[in-house]
Amino acid sequence: MFLKTEGILCATIDDVGFKEFSTILENEFSKELIAGKVSIRINPSGRPTASGFAISHEYAIFCKNSWEAKIQKMPRTDQQLTRYDEVDKDGIFEWRNFRREGSNSNREDGKRQWYPIYADVEKGTIRVSQLEWNDFTDLWEIKEKKLPHESIVYPVNDDGVEKNWRWSEENVRDDYSQFEARRNGKSWDQIYYKYRPNEEGVTPLTLWSDSKYSATEHGTKTLKDLFNVSPFSYPKSIWAVKDCLYLSGLKRTQFVLDFFPGSGTTFHATQLLNNDDQGLRKCILIEQGPYVNSVINPRIKKIGYSFNWKDARPLDMNGLGIFFKYQRLEQYEESLENIAFTANKPAIQQAMQFDQYLPKYFLEMETRESHTLVNLSAMQNPWGYELKVWDGFTYDTQQAVDLIETFNYIVGLHVQKWFTTERDGLKYVCVWGYNNDEKRIWVIWRNTIGWTEADYDADKAFIEAWIPAQPYEVLYVNHQCTVPGSMLTEEVFKTQMIPA
Repeated sequence: MFLKTEGILCATIDDVGFKEFSTILENEFSKELIAGKVSIRINPSGRPTASGFAISHEYAIFCKNSWEAKIQKMPRTDQQLTRYDEVDKDGIFEWRNFRREGSNSNREDGKRQWYPIYADVEKGTIRVSQLEWNDFTDLWEIKEKKLPHESIVYPVNDDGVEKNWRWSEENVRDDYSQFEARRNGKSWDQIYYKYRPNEEGVTPLTLWSDSKYSATEHGTKTLKDLFNVSPFSYPKSIWAVKDCLYLSGLKRTQFVLDFFPGSGTTFHATQLLNNDDQGLRKCILIEQGPYVNSVINPRIKKIGYSFNWKDARPLDMNGLGIFFKYQRLEQYEESLENIAFTANKPAIQQAMQFDQYLPKYFLEMETRESHTLVNLSAMQNPWGYELKVWDGFTYDTQQAVDLIETFNYIVGLHVQKWFTTERDGLKYVCVWGYNNDEKRIWVIWRNTIGWTEADYDADKAFIEAWIPAQPYEVLYVNHQCTVPGSMLTEEVFKTQMIPA
């Protein structure tokens, strides 16, 4: 899998396929690694169904790739922060009762955190007396008496249930300035402490009902603002996707992969996260739908320019700027259309009359001795290599193939430099990088159609003159080259792309 060990998969589904999809994910990740299933209200008005109910939600299922993966806490909203109406040198806070409540809060759950606190409610101060733990009785032995103006406070609630304090007696002694003694309305002395909003945020809920998750308001309308129309059906709320990415712990320099990107909302959300913390997150989208060029690519460009649009016009220039590239991968059927068999045509036509699996057989057998799966001779001009592609009606359309980018992937090249230069008006594209074995590699491309022996001699002198400036261990050159030790790119294509 592409998912990092500490990575998280977030997948969304509606009620129709929820049960089956949940089972698939549990089988893949294990039931224990399903972090949570969130119900998101994406359609506040609901979508009527034949059953008599109007569906207003979908599910986001979070799957951890290992126990190392963690769901990140949500940042507190401005409304949540308003409750912290006190401030000191350490920041905002609110006063809360120091007595623990909820699970594991009873005296027997934390015996060492059942101890007396001496309180001076007139001054509002507290202190913890000298104590000594008795392992036999499981009790603190008090070694110091209270002063006359002090009261002794234990963590007992209004119903008389014995609880425990939130902190150990040692931690309380470390900083008394975090505490205050008060008398409540029942004339009982109570201990309060400064509760500060956790920097990590709040634990996310499994129900997201905020209006920002409405797909109509923040999905469809967002696209209308970008394009003046909505060119995509049922886009997700940009804020729902952003929160899903945030909870997945997407760090500032990590990658997010979306292999069902729809209208490109994941890219949009990634840019919003980068804008929040000046991050350098990268987003990879994989889509087979026809709307890549009509929706996804234009949206990427628009968001790179500005986050704020209305009637397809930018309201400002606050975008982060982007560098992106997209690739169209050859389909299997297109690969078959571009094969030139070495066997005689009648034999192939006769074979094709059998069942559907025979074309795969002939792809293997009939091209075994052939170099025509990749037209090696056509690589003299790396910018003129074309294949027949499906245009929606036929396979008659010729489209240029990016041999340079394809070659980089085939050899596993981590590109470090890529530039264009000239020799006597002839174009050279030079790529430098290293592979997974840390070998330093130069790849040089030029159009050699019509070259003479003198051209190759000049080519050799030109290459040898400047490549030593960047040390290398492997030199690849397309077509013919007389530089000692150079390897032909055609040989790599031959060995990697033609069936053995």
